Amino acid sequence: AVASRPGEVPILLADQGEAQAIVSGFLGRENIGARHVALDPDRGLSQALKVAGYPATAFVAGDGTIVQLQLGELSRAALADGIELARKHR
Repeated sequence: AVASRPGEVPILLADQGEAQAIVSGFLGRENIGARHVALDPDRGLSQALKVAGYPATAFVAGDGTIVQLQLGELSRAALADGIELARKHR
């Protein structure tokens, strides 16, 4: 929903450790396009971000700086706050 709003920041998804067929099946069932989904079968992203649990959300500013890392599910308010924080980062 947020990713589809015009002018919003892109939302990128990374699946870690699962086979492409499993990910494709999930995306199809949930009617989510695969355009912004990356597969990370070796879990390199978790290692780079030092994340031990899922889900994890990294809010990244336009310059590539991770401004917030949130573990667990996100409320709509937390999602909006993280996006705003990334937008305002200079």
